[in-house]
Amino acid sequence: MKKTTGEKKIGFYLVMAAAVLSLVSMLIYRTVLSQLGMVYGLSVIPAIVAVLVLAGMKMTGAKELLNWAGPVNAVVTALTAIISCSIMLDAFGLVVSGLYQFSQIRSYVIYAAVVAIAMILNVAAGFTGIVEGNEI
Repeated sequence: MKKTTGEKKIGFYLVMAAAVLSLVSMLIYRTVLSQLGMVYGLSVIPAIVAVLVLAGMKMTGAKELLNWAGPVNAVVTALTAIISCSIMLDAFGLVVSGLYQFSQIRSYVIYAAVVAIAMILNVAAGFTGIVEGNEI
């Protein structure tokens, strides 16, 4: 006879913290010099997945699927970082050449650091898991 446990593991808290960081990064991205609208949409996805994880914690059934929230959020967060960096490459080159000041890209550097931290938290959540599976 199998007994299902819905115990939260450390990955649950990491996914929630990364979702909050993703929303904070979206607010920081509003101050960046060059922006893409797609970044805003991608920044919301980890928060939506976190809400789905919260809803899935209350449901019975295949809780093993919840453990995929960390890797999925890590991929989406990495995609967000890559897409946002693609538009800022010219600005980095202009800072190096002396045509821009670092203060003009400072907000993007802060944004990129927050996104990197969120991505690391999601990767760690992928290794630790979110809920305990079935026990015998």
